Amino acid sequence: MDENRMVVTYETIFELLRREKERGALQKLEKTFYQDALEYLKERKKILVSQESMLIEPEEKRKNEKQFENIKKLLKEFYERREKKIINLAIDKSRTGSDLVDTSSLLEEEQKFFQRLVNLLGENRTDILYKLLNLEMPKPEEEKTEEKKEFVVKETAMSEEKHTLMIRFIHAVPKFIGTELEEHGPFEEEEMANLPKEIARVLIEKGRAEEIKES
Repeated sequence: MDENRMVVTYETIFELLRREKERGALQKLEKTFYQDALEYLKERKKILVSQESMLIEPEEKRKNEKQFENIKKLLKEFYERREKKIINLAIDKSRTGSDLVDTSSLLEEEQKFFQRLVNLLGENRTDILYKLLNLEMPKPEEEKTEEKKEFVVKETAMSEEKHTLMIRFIHAVPKFIGTELEEHGPFEEEEMANLPKEIARVLIEKGRAEEIKES
């Protein structure tokens, strides 16, 4: 067996759950944890199935079935404990945009969940809070097409380090308040500017500007 793989047992799951309960930070796991946990569940299930064709005391059979259900309950609570912590990390990342938010304990499967949350929270903040601060009516979610939302998520994932967009103004835009309550503008027609991505997208959606794509 790979020395980096984790031997998952009832006791190890119980211990991992205890640590997630007692400690505020997301706890580090072996990167293969979910794969190892799945293999353990399959092994336990195989034992239960094999008992169907074996002469075994009913009490022993009930004991094994009960433990199998308890294992699944422990894993469910363990997942939900980590889920809460990941949601809080995504909120911190969305609000601050800071690279200081520690995501080193996230597994690969959790990284994807975390990034989707950050994207969704940022999109919602743009559509509601920033519009409100700019004296505009927040845009209902149902007005957006699924295709457009998927594009935004993919765009963000592909360019995590690119936080701004170069745009050209199609119409003149008066001075307005930005995402961090900073002032931008005014901008004249045909004027170009490199603005934070969230602000640039709002301007593009409103038909006030267009993106200048790199050649």
